[in-house]
Amino acid sequence: MKTALLAAAVGSALLLAGCASPLANKSPDMAVRYVLKQNMAQSQYNFTGVMGFDQLLIKKGEATTNPELADITNEVARSLFIDFNGAIDLPGKQLEITPRLRFERRNIKGEVSVPLKLDLQKNAVLVDPAAIDLISKELRDHPGRFVRFALPKEFADKIPTDAIIKGLPEVLDQAYAQADKQAFTLEPLDDTARQLGASYQLRVALSQEQQSQLTLRMIDGLARIVRDEAERRGKPEEAQQAMAIAQVIKSLSNNEQKGFFSESTIHLYADRSARLIGLRERIDLSTPEFDARAYATMKMSNFGKPVFAYPLTEAQIIDFDKLPKPAWLNSVDKPESAEE
Repeated sequence: MKTALLAAAVGSALLLAGCASPLANKSPDMAVRYVLKQNMAQSQYNFTGVMGFDQLLIKKGEATTNPELADITNEVARSLFIDFNGAIDLPGKQLEITPRLRFERRNIKGEVSVPLKLDLQKNAVLVDPAAIDLISKELRDHPGRFVRFALPKEFADKIPTDAIIKGLPEVLDQAYAQADKQAFTLEPLDDTARQLGASYQLRVALSQEQQSQLTLRMIDGLARIVRDEAERRGKPEEAQQAMAIAQVIKSLSNNEQKGFFSESTIHLYADRSARLIGLRERIDLSTPEFDARAYATMKMSNFGKPVFAYPLTEAQIIDFDKLPKPAWLNSVDKPESAEE
């Protein structure tokens, strides 16, 4: 009797939990929008992932007539991986990521990593230069210090960081709101979902045109935030500049996509509270030079309490403009004197 009552209680609890889920009764497109918007609004977590190639076929040059070279090229690509891990705290205006280029086969392995930090408080990027300090004694003279590349103050002051961070979730949501609803599906849980402990698996399949439209809508959304903030501050000229820059970026984006074909399929994994805990993406890409099938996976952890591997102090940073240039770079910059 007690066992039956316990089973009934557990069953009722599970049923109630399902009903209480934020994704209950939502269509696939609305579920995707909810998950992505919440992820952007609560961007405080650690992440880890990998990107690589399943296939790379060269369409120009000797590889097109030499099957052996084409096979070697494909195998080299399949042996290259970009691992990455890091932490994000968008409300705290900081992002940390360490991409690691890795070449690995059964009896050989090599890798190089470049830790990066994005400081949105000071609109600066910080880089650990240890991977390239062999070519610069000036870098070796400051072991363990990150090099900071900061935007000039006249540009940094025009970036409304707080407004952008606040408006990003809505920009992302509105961009996806205009996408074809047929691009979204709710799928049965696969092995990745079970490994992550996901309760929901959502699929987003985008053609090249859909990807392009999504990108352009996000550019427009961000430009409007910058424009509105400039107008609020009584800077109409900056508002006009923001919209002009957006048009240039959109034009460049359109030009870059000419001559190639791309399709993307993303699987989003969410827990019962609709929190994004992982993703898996497949990208099919075709250009005049090559055909490729690539993939990317990522999982998130430590929600609300991200752990940063490089909590830097000012003593551990050197500004790029205060770093002496290596002699070889000075000789490159120095114009040759005109002959008499």
